[in-house]
Amino acid sequence: MKHNQFSDIFLSNGLINIRGEVMKIIYHIGEKIGAETIVKKGFLTEDTQCMYIESNNIKIVLDNINSVEFIKINSLGTMVQIKNYSDTIFLAVPRIFIDKGTGFAIINYFKTKKAGHLLKLAMQYQEK
Repeated sequence: MKHNQFSDIFLSNGLINIRGEVMKIIYHIGEKIGAETIVKKGFLTEDTQCMYIESNNIKIVLDNINSVEFIKINSLGTMVQIKNYSDTIFLAVPRIFIDKGTGFAIINYFKTKKAGHLLKLAMQYQEK
């Protein structure tokens, strides 16, 4: 199954429309992240209500995003830090991800920034 990239199409009601397309991500749920942190693979997508992360039959709903920040972590690169309810989620869009041992990733800076901007838009529309 081939997964396409986000399309920048906005509906007249202000919702982001990615038409069922998804963005491959790596993510970690926790207060801190470092080079030794084991991340999980998943997909960032949305339905008609909100954005969510889907991974191994788990669906993490991002329907109460309190903040979205870009952070630069030494030895990891740029990531997006999301506060959703009381959870802190770190995510990035990898260019390459090798899931052996603790894993190895080369982060796609521009796609990670795009995912962060889409999450910021989702947060703004949740506030309305």
